[in-house]
Amino acid sequence: MILFLNFTTAYSQQTIVHGKVTDMDNGRPISFVSVGFKNTKTGALTDTLGNYQLTSREKVDSIRFSAIGYFTRVFPVKAGTKSEL
Repeated sequence: MILFLNFTTAYSQQTIVHGKVTDMDNGRPISFVSVGFKNTKTGALTDTLGNYQLTSREKVDSIRFSAIGYFTRVFPVKAGTKSEL
């Protein structure tokens, strides 16, 4: 599983994360991946094109990706930065 992440933190301390999840071997989008901020109830599933967006006003430090047939991955979220992974 390969992930493209964009991190944005708004001035109101709202964290917005969006991106696309694709298979590392063939580059195809992965549908219905569970995406969520770790240790919160904020989460979503990727759409049929592998896209997702999460928004949280809670203090978050990482984002978790899991899907059947793939390893679960956790990536840090840094407030105030924009990143592509």
